Formats: sequence, C-alpha cells, structure tokens
Amino acid sequence: MFIIYLFVIIINLYYMMLLLQEGHYHYDSYLIIVKRFIKRKYSYLLLLPLVTLIEETIIINVSICLICMIYILMLLLEKHIVKLKFTPRVIRLFVLCLLINLLIGFVFYKYDIKFVYLLYLTEIILLISQVLLTPVEALINKYYMNKAKKKIKSINPLIIGITGSAGKTSCKHYLYQMLKDKYITFMTPKSYNTVLGISKSINYEMNKFTEVAIIEFGASHKGDIKKSLRVARPNISLITNISIQHLETFKTVDNIIKEKCLLMEISDVHFYNVKSKYKLSDDKKLYSFGLEKDVFKDSNLDKNVPNFYANNIRYDKNGTSFDFHEKDKCVTFETSLLGENNVINITSSIAICRYLGLDFDYLKTKVKLLKPVNARLEIIRRGNRVIINDSFNSNKNGFIEALNVVNLFESDKLIITPGIVTGGEKLKMINEEVSLKIIESCDKCFLVESIATDYLRNIFDSNNYNYCVCDSFETAYNKAVNSESVKTILIENDITDVYKK
Repeated sequence: MFIIYLFVIIINLYYMMLLLQEGHYHYDSYLIIVKRFIKRKYSYLLLLPLVTLIEETIIINVSICLICMIYILMLLLEKHIVKLKFTPRVIRLFVLCLLINLLIGFVFYKYDIKFVYLLYLTEIILLISQVLLTPVEALINKYYMNKAKKKIKSINPLIIGITGSAGKTSCKHYLYQMLKDKYITFMTPKSYNTVLGISKSINYEMNKFTEVAIIEFGASHKGDIKKSLRVARPNISLITNISIQHLETFKTVDNIIKEKCLLMEISDVHFYNVKSKYKLSDDKKLYSFGLEKDVFKDSNLDKNVPNFYANNIRYDKNGTSFDFHEKDKCVTFETSLLGENNVINITSSIAICRYLGLDFDYLKTKVKLLKPVNARLEIIRRGNRVIINDSFNSNKNGFIEALNVVNLFESDKLIITPGIVTGGEKLKMINEEVSLKIIESCDKCFLVESIATDYLRNIFDSNNYNYCVCDSFETAYNKAVNSESVKTILIENDITDVYKK
C-alpha cells in the first residue's frame, strides 16, 4: 500500500508541477493552478481514503488501493501534449518535494498516522518547496541576468524590443528574416520572452559580432517586463497591440497597458499600432503603423511623423498582396502568409526596416519569401485537405481573424478548440462572442474540454449548432482526420490539457 500511495503522490506532484511551470512559477497563479487541478475529472477519487476516518477494515484498505490504482491508470492514459520540462529548476523542486514528503511520512509512521493522508498535502508541500527555493532561484537568475547584461554591454548591438498581447513572436520572426542578410542579427528563439529565457538565449546563442538583436518581451504578470529590461534596454521598441489577455493575473486592462508601455518609455524610438489606446511619450521618436481604415482615425498622429500603413489588401487561399504606404510612396508586396493580422505584422516589420534604411526592392523579395511561424496561422496541405494550425495561443481578435481565414477555404469546415481560456472576468462574454463567429464560419466544432466549455456549449445549444465535446485534443484530432467529408480543419488556441477543468 505504501508503494501505491507514494506513486499517487508522485503522479499528483508531476501534474501540479506541470501547471506551475506553465504559470512561470508565479505565486499569484498558484491558487488558480490548484483550483484547476482539483477540478480534474479524477481528483474526486482521492476523497475516498477519508472513509478510513470512520472505519478501517481490510476490505476498505484493499478497495482504496484499487481506487488509487485506477486513478493512476486514468491519469497515465490521458494524452498530454505538453510535458513537464525537467529543467534544473524543476529537478530541484521535485527533489525537495520528495524529501519533504518522506520526512512527513516518517513523522506519520512514528505517530501512527495513516500514510494515505499525505495525498492531501501535495499542493501545500509544493508551495512550501517553492518558498524555500525562492532565494536559491533568485541567486541563480541574478547570475544569468548579470552575465547577459555584461555580454550585451560588451557587444553593444542595436536592440529592437518587441512586446504586445499578440503578434510579437510573428513580428520577431518576420523582422529577423528581413534583416539577417543585411546585418549580423540575433533573435531570442521560439517564445523565450521571460527574463530567464532572454538571459539564457543571450548568454548561449548571441554571436559576439551581433549588430542587431531582436528581443521579445513577454508579460503574464505585473513586473515581468521590468525585470527583463534590467538585462536588455531596447533602442527601438515595438508594441504590436494591447488587448484583453492574462486578466486572471493582471486583473485590469490598465495594468496590462502600464506593463507593456515600459518598453516604450525606456527606448529612443517607438513604433506603435494606430489602434492602440495607450498614451504616447512626448520625448520619443514616434512612428505609427496599421491599416488604412485605422490610420486616419487616430487623433494621436502627428502630421510631421512618417506613418506606415497598408491598404488594398487582396487575399485568397494561396496568399496575400497589399499596398504599403510611406509618405508619398506606395509599393505592392506579396506574401504566402494569410490573414489581416499578418498584414499588420508585416507592415510593422517593413516600417522598422525602412527606418533602418533598407530599400523597397530588397524588402519585396524578403516579404515574398517569409515563412510562417509554427502554430500561428500555419497552413498545412495534405492532399485535398487543408489544416490551419493556429494552436499556439489566442485572444479574441486572433481567434476571429483565424475564422476569417477559414472562410477563404472550401466548405465542410471544422474547428478544434477549447475556446478562449485566459479572459479573467470577461471569459464568459469573450467566449460567447467567439462562439457566434464559429457558428458563422465552421460547419462543426470539436470542443476540447476546458474552463470555457460551458460558455460555448450554451450558445451552440441555443443555435442548434453541430458540435461535440472531446476530452482531449488528440481525441478530437483523430475524429477530424478520420472524417472523409471534412476538407478544412482549424486548430485554434492552446489545445493542451493545461486548461482542463
């Protein structure tokens, strides 16, 4: 029995640490994580050992062991797309948790307390371990940060800092593809946008001859960007947009705006989306970008500032063309990328390149060769079927944009999604709006269980819409690809079971 209980504790600890890692180890995310974890389908099975408080017999103990084994089996049989990354930090945390469990287990044994009750201390032990290791992690982070800061200072590249609620990784990749043949260019890899991710990528991947460094600054909590700016201070800043995202941790949109705008305040030159509502700094060189329909509605624009905008957008399922405007110049660009958001991201990237002096003929060639960023409106063609992979993450605008792209393709369209999962107090409203758009654009929805499931189901039911709820992405995906009639599949938003109920 001891071995079985220990195994359950380790399994629980694994999944708790997975969710903690997804929350970037922030304390203010911890209660949200615990709440999500205990709401899992199978967590209620762990209440049954409490029966031993009333009565304990061999039959009850054997039954509890069997139930614990079933619990373990159910968790292990679940398909998890995101796995726990066994980083040095995770290993330290894991080892400390196990040591504390063993220590408490010894105390239980000495005072004849049933070992099974350790099951209910997993979350508390993990929190205690996190607290105990905080000074250690702070010292380790400081080491990497100082090392990266010194390297940046010695190389002294032109730093382009990018942040925003959406599109920052795409802009980073597009800029890199445009600049890398003109300058020795570095960019933070993948979605490394935390202070530690930025520091490590600078320490281990930045060339000592780097001329331009493109750094993505992410923020899921207050203070995230402020920490990252201690490592690298951008000369040029770009805020792609600011929208409702991470409200669970930021609490208000004003807090999101303040955090993102730190990038503008510390830079010399700032590029901003004309749809943005934040107050612009008077002491900066300001350059606007956007779509024509938005540019001339912006009351903040200074007529003396060169503005960059796109219009005459034409796209079909094979690609996009648009006209790019800079003062009195108009140049037509073509790209294989789809969607209005991609046009905006490309426009902002061209604007920065023009500021750096790159000519239009060179940029036209580069834009035509732009490759999509993995899992961001990535078009995958398999025979007569098209899979649109937009699974990295999503906010309301990005979700609706993906559905607009779906409309370019053939009928028999299906969407696989958990809905929007990070809307905070506005979660219900956002998902109801998105669900109406799903009904307009897709013939069927495979809804992956999440905290947003009920909001979408209510709208789907009231509109007699064709949908089914799946317990995992892989279940939904297998059903979709095995359906011969489906011609277009959209995979939208995070589909990992980090968002399971």
